Amino acid sequence: MAGRLRRIWQEAMEEELQYEGEDEESVRVGKWVRDVCIAFGEREEHGKECEQVLGELLLEPELDSQLFMNEVIAGELMKTSFLYNRYGQQNSSYGVLFGNSLIGNASLRQVRVKSDACGSVHGALDNDGILAGTECYPSWTLGTEDAVYSKSKAQKPLQPKSFHAFTSAASTGSPSYVGSFGTYPGGGFVASFAVQDTSRILQEVAGAQWVDPKTRALFFEMFMYSANDDLFLFSQVCFEFPAGGFVLPSSTVYTYDINRYKASSMKSNLEYFFFFLSLLYILKEFAAFRRQNIWRYLHFDWPTLELTLVLLVIISAGLRVYHSYMLSKITSSSAMTVLSVQQAVRGAAVASANLDAAFGVIAFLLWTKSLRYIMLTRSTRRLMTAIYFNVRKMLSFAMIATLLIYACSLTAFMLFGANLDQFQSINRSGSTIIQSIFGNKIFAVLVHETGSGGFLYYFGTIAAIRVFVYSILVAIGIDSYRKAVQGEQTAKKPLLELIRGELARRHREYMT
Repeated sequence: MAGRLRRIWQEAMEEELQYEGEDEESVRVGKWVRDVCIAFGEREEHGKECEQVLGELLLEPELDSQLFMNEVIAGELMKTSFLYNRYGQQNSSYGVLFGNSLIGNASLRQVRVKSDACGSVHGALDNDGILAGTECYPSWTLGTEDAVYSKSKAQKPLQPKSFHAFTSAASTGSPSYVGSFGTYPGGGFVASFAVQDTSRILQEVAGAQWVDPKTRALFFEMFMYSANDDLFLFSQVCFEFPAGGFVLPSSTVYTYDINRYKASSMKSNLEYFFFFLSLLYILKEFAAFRRQNIWRYLHFDWPTLELTLVLLVIISAGLRVYHSYMLSKITSSSAMTVLSVQQAVRGAAVASANLDAAFGVIAFLLWTKSLRYIMLTRSTRRLMTAIYFNVRKMLSFAMIATLLIYACSLTAFMLFGANLDQFQSINRSGSTIIQSIFGNKIFAVLVHETGSGGFLYYFGTIAAIRVFVYSILVAIGIDSYRKAVQGEQTAKKPLLELIRGELARRHREYMT
């Protein structure tokens, strides 16, 4: 590594003269581009290609769509020598990409908007031969998806290719995407990059002017499997093209975990044991239903909760069976298409997530069901009533605490606002103080920037506010408990309880 860095430094010194006559910013960016590309390029020619691309991106003020398509989106996908093999008996291929297995092909997918005659457009579109100046293209939220690729009034005749055919969301398998200018569907016009034909397809896409003013969103999508993490990944990079003419990029990575319990047979056995106990529970509930018929569930009471639990257990069992079926499809040796593999992965992951959610609801309902056997005693009800009345008093204490925090925020803003980003406004000062009360400390930063004086002030402020807040909570708890005990001592027992107590006392006397 030291020899490599020394070679980089020597090359930088030898090429110093090529930046003469340029402005300082260009020289700085050019040196940075060269050093980064040489350091991370596996071979010298890759470093030169990287330097050329990044230099054009950073130093050229205007970047045309041709360079954007060929260099930015394609990137290393066009230049990398992929190691691929066949999946099953189909023509889909896996590629090795940064340690992950690429399932199927990477693809470009665009969503287009229909155009209506509503006035003239910019004259540059006429000069490029794309439009004739009588159409406009509204924002995606105001437009309608175009399912037929067309270049209205274009000077160049359209030569249909595979990427000019519309593909539905069911065929692509892509989820809808929530962007800054609308929610884009999973379908559209797709250019699929077979590993061995990537360069040719990119040239065809660029030559056909595939991306034009009708394009509202362009997606670069890859479906991968990470063996290290045992996760399936769907990477979706979106480039939005609003009617204003600029490009807004964003990205989302979906992770699909299809193995519920990795390398843990005990957890799987516990899940099966849970379903076995649930089966006994369902049989018991069915016996109660046979005795009472439908009248058992016609009023909202504990039987309604029992029925809800039974339905949730049945749904959970169905999700577990569906998850196992999807998992068997993925791991089977029979030939499957790439789309069926992706759909099976998504189905297994969604079933697993829904199963976890169902288990969470079941656990909550079982906890609620335990109240049927524990019940709420009169002592508990008195304690809850006392807490309720004391909580109403917290409004006045909260007002005092708010004024105290505001005063401390104003002081911290005046003292530290010029030095620390956390105190550049009164609102940010208040947010920082509240976070510090509950554990987010910035004492080390204060000592470094403001010295011991700032640290002592801030420490004293946080300590005072914490003592005030915690003392209020402790006081409310003590007062609530005291009122509950007092109510227990002064409360009159019901007649039935007095009779039962007297009978129990006489029974003990008789037995002794």
